[in-house]
Amino acid sequence: MMESRNNSLPFKVYLDSSDFSTLSGRQLNEENQQTLEQLMSWVESSTINCFFSGTHLSEMAPLDSVHHDAAERRADLVVKLCRRNAMISIDRLFAQELSHAIDDRPINPFSSEGQWYPDGVEDCLPDVDTQLTDALNESIAELTGNRQEKRRAKRLLLKKGQPRKAVLDATKANAAAGPLDQILEKYPMRPSDARVLSRYIAGLVSREEASMAFIESLRDPSWMMRWFSKAHDQMNPFIQVIRGPAAEILESAKKMAELAALLRQPESVGSDMARLLLSASHWKEEQDNILLNIAKRISKVLAPIES
Repeated sequence: MMESRNNSLPFKVYLDSSDFSTLSGRQLNEENQQTLEQLMSWVESSTINCFFSGTHLSEMAPLDSVHHDAAERRADLVVKLCRRNAMISIDRLFAQELSHAIDDRPINPFSSEGQWYPDGVEDCLPDVDTQLTDALNESIAELTGNRQEKRRAKRLLLKKGQPRKAVLDATKANAAAGPLDQILEKYPMRPSDARVLSRYIAGLVSREEASMAFIESLRDPSWMMRWFSKAHDQMNPFIQVIRGPAAEILESAKKMAELAALLRQPESVGSDMARLLLSASHWKEEQDNILLNIAKRISKVLAPIES
């Protein structure tokens, strides 16, 4: 897909996932090789800007280890062609569309900073104020000993409900040089950025610094595709945040569609009322009302818009 307003450069280009797959093959035929070289030339000369999306990141992630090599080539091509140019997430786009419908605000579905993810994505990061204490309490509760042994473990680890100094010192040392497996399993962060999150959990850096490191990893499409290939668990906090806005939109639309279906059942409103509603003019009016209600419900989910 190619788009530009008033024939001004650069043209905006959105390639299908299969295009990236075809153009990143190990052995390209002459036509595909020429297409790739032309695209690269246009990108380098700023004739076009290519854009990736969150859909690309998930669709092109490999589902089997035998496909990892091909996935890495696709990821590298996405970075070469798109850099950090991204299509904004569906929730951001819907919010802009609603604003445009209400007060004619301009719509910009493009981001030059790789913002393909939804608003509030940083909220899935752990709460440093309770993270360590909660983990210690969970570990104590899982001990197989009797009550006396659990109370003794609690006294050794906690003081007035808070981690003791020795525990905090050990946690800080682990944050600086310990393994990152648990963080990398839950959050799509490059190892250097995951280390910042580890230090945040230990209370060594601010939440703002951890959020910035998190966002930097999200804006790296090559890393994101590699991470998506290993993490498709719905219970993952990041996956839940990513899927949340779309799920809420679908749920709102589904409820209004169910109401529309109910109106089509004469027994639900009485035969006289049904004839009135199903007449051409009244049915059109009712459909307009349903669409308006859908827009209102979605606007409450996506943006603080009242109309």
